[in-house]
Amino acid sequence: LNEARAPRPEFEQYITKTQNSLMEQKDSDDIVICKDLKVKEKFKGYHQCLPSSPPNIESPLHHCRLLLNQIGLLAYDRRVTFSMVEDSPRFQRSLNLLDKNPGREMLKIGMIYVREGQDNQSIILRNESKSDIYNEFVN
Repeated sequence: LNEARAPRPEFEQYITKTQNSLMEQKDSDDIVICKDLKVKEKFKGYHQCLPSSPPNIESPLHHCRLLLNQIGLLAYDRRVTFSMVEDSPRFQRSLNLLDKNPGREMLKIGMIYVREGQDNQSIILRNESKSDIYNEFVN
């Protein structure tokens, strides 16, 4: 049960062809690897001339460029649609106003407690006491 079954005769030619193709690929890979190793040996000390890491750039322009690149706005096909904004006093004012606007709409509402039996506006507005249910709702 553990022995492999012999391939069917009609597939033997495809199997040998595939095996030969794989062996040829292995041989060509071995040749490339040997050439690569010889090249690495030839330039063994070359990596010592290169800097260990890229310089750390702290320029705001550099960070802006990185952000635009990561968003995809600096891609070659999108360059036509991207235009820089002129730095003018009007633009600075607009930015300052934008910072002052809240991020969401805020509404103020008023709650008035009306006791049972109160139907006059002046009496309702003079209420100084509240019920426990009203306090729970408001808080």
